[in-house]
Amino acid sequence: MQTNCTVVAKVTVNKKLQMFRVVFSFDKHNKITVKNAVLQTGDICDIKNPNAQLYIEQAIKKGMQDLRCANVQIVD
Repeated sequence: MQTNCTVVAKVTVNKKLQMFRVVFSFDKHNKITVKNAVLQTGDICDIKNPNAQLYIEQAIKKGMQDLRCANVQIVD
């Protein structure tokens, strides 16, 4: 069952490993961090990967399925 709520997604970089990850939160008014995240992906791909955008989109789709949410807003 899908809900009409909006989830906020932020693509972050693990600086130690040079990998992308996506953090999901329902709180769009505060800074999105690991502490207020409802879902955090693992390390998706290397930042030098030419297909990084594809892997990030797949991670966001999977996160939407896991959270059962139809709306996603990507923030910086």
